[in-house]
Amino acid sequence: MALRDNPYLPLYVQDFLTDEKLAECSAEATGVYIRLMCLMHKSEQYGQILLKQKDKQTDNQIKNFALKISKHLPYSEEVITRSLVELVDEKVLTLSDDTLYQKRMVLDNEISIKRSFAGKKGGNPSLISLNKNTSNEEELANTNEQANTDIESEYINDNDIIVESKGGVGGKTRTFKQPTLDEVAAYCKERGNNVDPQQWIDHYTANGWKVGKNPMKDWKAAVRTWERNGINDSSNGNNGQKRATGATATDRPAAVPGSSSKKTFTGTL
Repeated sequence: MALRDNPYLPLYVQDFLTDEKLAECSAEATGVYIRLMCLMHKSEQYGQILLKQKDKQTDNQIKNFALKISKHLPYSEEVITRSLVELVDEKVLTLSDDTLYQKRMVLDNEISIKRSFAGKKGGNPSLISLNKNTSNEEELANTNEQANTDIESEYINDNDIIVESKGGVGGKTRTFKQPTLDEVAAYCKERGNNVDPQQWIDHYTANGWKVGKNPMKDWKAAVRTWERNGINDSSNGNNGQKRATGATATDRPAAVPGSSSKKTFTGTL
């Protein structure tokens, strides 16, 4: 479904509230901007307002847009003109020739179209030949890759846990490198804790280097968690297996054979 056909506007609340450019605009301009996004959401060219030849009534482009928009908003042409000047000057909106547009909305629409195309290629058997050639496979792979530029994916290979965060331009890729026993031992010594490096390594090797259900991103933070929870702390007794109240079952080593979870009554009747 095209974004313009949705009954709601994809508004990224946190981005909207923390937009430094929008923060420079007046309350008046912000109010006009919100209603303007609603118009752009229903526009034939998603996220854009096009100025047709019949709309060019003056030599001032912004004034021409204000006259056009005033027919659809409950504001005067003067209020809309002032607001558009602010929004364009602060680069909240972009004015290019005969087009006024919001960059984020245009980008969202492009991603939506790519995802829709990728879904059709991968989900409709009638569109896929049983004897696909290499060029068709590459086309589908490229389409899927482009369609997921804003999606975080996490996977594990034999040696590293790769956490990829693709956010388009300036996107970063973070790689988690499994620590060696010597590195863990050195860090525990530096911290002066009683965490058993070998048991720590064995525990996370066995569970696929995950913290809960998520791939580990910071092994030192995991060591500090064991330290805070007193896991392997021989100074706390109970065979060095103290369980802190906040510890999760997935981050706890297996119970020591022969130990009992039952409490012994030591009081008097």
